[in-house]
Amino acid sequence: TMENEKGEPRNFIVTRFDDETLTVDGNNPLCGREVTFMLEVLTIRDATWDEIELGGAVGADPDLNEILDRAK
Repeated sequence: TMENEKGEPRNFIVTRFDDETLTVDGNNPLCGREVTFMLEVLTIRDATWDEIELGGAVGADPDLNEILDRAK
């Protein structure tokens, strides 16, 4: 485990090594696989005027790990 620039743990998988070289893969283990999420809508709200003008959520920067942790 290493840390990213925010100090958060980051896992890597060693894919190859020899006497001089270590090769790691930092991709998510689900990368390249088909994933199906079962979701339940908990709340619905009207969009704000800013969201309507911009065509989407304002300041949205979702973190998948944070979302998955909240679902546990």
